[in-house]
Amino acid sequence: GSQALLRQASLEVDQKPWADRLLKALRLFDPPREALDLGGKKVRVGPRGDGGYVIWVAPGPGGKPSEISGISGSSGSMIRHVLSYGVDTNVDFEYELAVGGAKVSMFDHTVEAPPKRHPNMTFNQEALASTSVRDVCGTLEEHSRQLLGNSSNPPSALLKMDVEGAEY
Repeated sequence: GSQALLRQASLEVDQKPWADRLLKALRLFDPPREALDLGGKKVRVGPRGDGGYVIWVAPGPGGKPSEISGISGSSGSMIRHVLSYGVDTNVDFEYELAVGGAKVSMFDHTVEAPPKRHPNMTFNQEALASTSVRDVCGTLEEHSRQLLGNSSNPPSALLKMDVEGAEY
């Protein structure tokens, strides 16, 4: 009797810190208060399974949630540039953003070409590395310059990295 109660109490004590850690970790996915005050929302882009991502989209012109853009192709698109690493056999995420008006630069040294094409999408059979080797790998800085230009005040871009073993 008392042994069973001690075991149960021990389990409850052991599980509480784990549950607290889990809740704290899950709260990391909550948008900051400032973002919520601006009226944006989380939006799933791409397929519901592998290859789809949930991103935070700020409100479009007018600031109304119904006018959230960047995916719908409106002229007020908030997502105008995308650097995407890890193409493999699914580019539904990139394609949806390209249809919405974003310029998408894709990089993957493991495939010869993306499975879908769109005029707003470019593909480079190239890896990401800390140093550049012509036609083999390039740096994030070089790839950013290709997409965004050399301006001292470049536009912002969405960075998607889904490289097996190195996801961000």
